[in-house]
Amino acid sequence: MSIVWLASYPKSGNTWVRALLTNYLHTEQSPASINALLGNSIHLDRYLFDETMGIASAEMTDGEIASARPIFHEELAKQSSGITFIKTHDAFGYPPSDGPLFPAASGYKAIYIIRNPLDIVPSFGHHQGQEPDAIIAFMTDTASKLPGGSGQFGEHLGTWADHVTGWTEQDVLETLIVRYEDLIADTVATFERIVRFSGLEVDIARAQRAAHNADFDTLRQNEQRETFREKRPSAQSFFREGQAGTGRQKLTEAQIGRVVEKHRDLMFRFSYD
Repeated sequence: MSIVWLASYPKSGNTWVRALLTNYLHTEQSPASINALLGNSIHLDRYLFDETMGIASAEMTDGEIASARPIFHEELAKQSSGITFIKTHDAFGYPPSDGPLFPAASGYKAIYIIRNPLDIVPSFGHHQGQEPDAIIAFMTDTASKLPGGSGQFGEHLGTWADHVTGWTEQDVLETLIVRYEDLIADTVATFERIVRFSGLEVDIARAQRAAHNADFDTLRQNEQRETFREKRPSAQSFFREGQAGTGRQKLTEAQIGRVVEKHRDLMFRFSYD
């Protein structure tokens, strides 16, 4: 049982953390390929689900799949060797079953990456090809989800506030909460916390190299050289600014007010003014 879940609401820095971890474990001095990042969302793979569970998900109802997915996650943990990172945007949530979507036997730890919702709005909008008002509404909709497809399960998000609360207040998996803003302010020190928490050997020189090889300038340059497979076709780029505070610069006062009104308590809790 060696899975470490890399959980976050979309556009909160999950892929950046994956890039840092990949470069930390990369044996060469040069940056790792952006298309070789560890932490793929294998828990969403319908084909792996079918093979592991011995049943065709295409023949199951949504409710049956939701009830079976926690068991699938447990099976993934049983089959994992060493420390296995898996990215997820799923809310921690409780499907129509007796336990959480990520039960204790599905892994031994989780890292939850949180970002100021004001900054998520323009970043998520760029990624989705949508205007800020649509993203603001999406982030306050309890039914919000990322769609799946024939080969992949969708991910239920719910509201930003519920997503954050679900992961940060659950007591099923030992969880490290990482603020995106702290990664920006002091990448090496914050990443060192991630490395230590994950159970990896801590090497400051390697952490410094990883921070350099996965900084946003380097990631953008790599994306220009090779098409990033995880970029949506509607987006011009995946790796953009990597900054904090852009929401207040790009959103109108009315838009800022709507975000703060819906998420005020959690923003205060995590020092987002």
